[in-house]
Amino acid sequence: MYVSERKRKTSGFTLIELLVTISIISILIGILLPALSAARIAARASLCLSNIRQLSIATLNYTSANDDYMPHYLHRETMDTTKYWFGEENQRYVGPGSTMRKLDLADAILASFLSGAMDERIVCPDFPYDADGYFEKFDKQAASYGMNAYVTGVQYTPISLCKKFNLPITPYFRITQFFRTSEIVMFADGVHLDGLGDKQFNDAIYLKVENQFGGFAHFRHHGKTNVSYLDGHARAEGFETIERMYEDIGGDGAGNLTHGDYGMDTPYGSLE
Repeated sequence: MYVSERKRKTSGFTLIELLVTISIISILIGILLPALSAARIAARASLCLSNIRQLSIATLNYTSANDDYMPHYLHRETMDTTKYWFGEENQRYVGPGSTMRKLDLADAILASFLSGAMDERIVCPDFPYDADGYFEKFDKQAASYGMNAYVTGVQYTPISLCKKFNLPITPYFRITQFFRTSEIVMFADGVHLDGLGDKQFNDAIYLKVENQFGGFAHFRHHGKTNVSYLDGHARAEGFETIERMYEDIGGDGAGNLTHGDYGMDTPYGSLE
């Protein structure tokens, strides 16, 4: 009877042992949680970098199928139809902040040249959709990435009207016109700044400075922005390498990655 009781008394944990065990587990959790959080952040940034590289490759595929011509980042086909590189808007513009603008991703300019579904490739997992100041431009999430408008151009006047009244159509650049494609930004984590009171920014669409508004690179991956180039390679860029324009848009800084002009002394070359 004595031996049995002794065995029963020594078979469990003492209070001190239990407290020590709990303390060790707490310490391990404290060590592991930041590491797991950092791993999740790195995974999101890696997915974003993959997306943005695929977009540049899709652009190269487009040029291969179109006699070396670059796509427009936006062109209006009719008064009611606007085709973007990431989708087609099938309704006339009805005002900023409206969610009535219907977007069809399947009819994007780059849709048939992209590996994977358009909705999977154009959304960055760290875009600040929930941040104060964001407003919806379309009825679904559009592009989290901006296309360099200086190498693609835009056609605002509907092509149908241009043909009807013999108006000029914005010329398409050829990829062979550019000097150093490895230095020319094609896509980047982007944000479009409209400056509309407390509703200030929306989906990226393009990279181009228009006074203080327009499309900017967005440094939402721990102070870095993912960038892909016209030759197809991609990498993360930090604020130290580009012009800082804004300290805080949707929780992160924004800046200008594009040159803004052409010339023999720029990677864009002479595009006359």
